[in-house]
Amino acid sequence: GGGVGAAAAAAAAGPPPPPPLRRPASLSFVRILRLTRVLRIGRVLAGRRSGLLAAVPEPQLRLARILFSLFSIVWLFAGLIYTVERAAQPVAFRTFAHALYFCVGVMGVGYGDAAPVTPAGKLVTACMIVTGVVAIPWQVTSLLRSLIVSQTKVETICKRCGLRLHDPDAVYCKMCGTPIFQVYEGEV
Repeated sequence: GGGVGAAAAAAAAGPPPPPPLRRPASLSFVRILRLTRVLRIGRVLAGRRSGLLAAVPEPQLRLARILFSLFSIVWLFAGLIYTVERAAQPVAFRTFAHALYFCVGVMGVGYGDAAPVTPAGKLVTACMIVTGVVAIPWQVTSLLRSLIVSQTKVETICKRCGLRLHDPDAVYCKMCGTPIFQVYEGEV
């Protein structure tokens, strides 16, 4: 008869309490919140030039955007590979710094000191390699193109549309056709 009474008491007490939050799961939510701060910085760099950014010349701002993009991509992949491979390879990925080193190597030359063993790790590494082959050269090309354009253009802000860079001999804005007034060397 004691077994029936214990079962009835357990049923009356309700469902068992949920298991306590494991530390990595509870901290991963906080890490996601940190990502929103990084995304906010990215929006500031990509947004309109106002406040402190208005004083930064366009080529330097473009360089900051590109470096921020590359850094964010590498940091994101390091976090992903660290998360999916840490349990399977505790020696190769013992710290985030090891995962970051792995990502820089894989995205730069296509291979690293460790090889992923989990299916998720292999998928992340494949995406990392494709990103390294596509995104990094694209960003570097964009940077070089902007540096070349900034050296062949003159910074004269159009009063109508805000276009900052114009050809040295331009009389009208290429974007909106408004007359622009440039000061040439030797003029006061």
